[in-house]
Amino acid sequence: LYNNYIIQIGRIYYNASNSKGCFKSNFTNDFSGDPDGILTPIFLVDRGECSFVTKVRNVEKAGGSLAVIIDDSSNSIKDIIMSDDGTGAGIRIPSMLISRKDGEKLKKFL
Repeated sequence: LYNNYIIQIGRIYYNASNSKGCFKSNFTNDFSGDPDGILTPIFLVDRGECSFVTKVRNVEKAGGSLAVIIDDSSNSIKDIIMSDDGTGAGIRIPSMLISRKDGEKLKKFL
């Protein structure tokens, strides 16, 4: 907790073959090299093709500690609400939406 914000430190993963996160699969088989020595996988998924809830649930089932969803348009994300589609009960990991521009930076970094 830092200034009333929860800070997640971990390793970022992105699976281009399941880039939308819409089907159940492992996002990676290599969880080595987590920077804090504690397994905290952060999965990037692209927006589109299925609901936010489906993406986050699939990330959670794959062992992710945080789902970061990358917007699929160049528009501002400030007015987008990642709403529950009615099936989100029981999800226990946090999720967030980031801009396409920021998502491309993270993908390039990887």
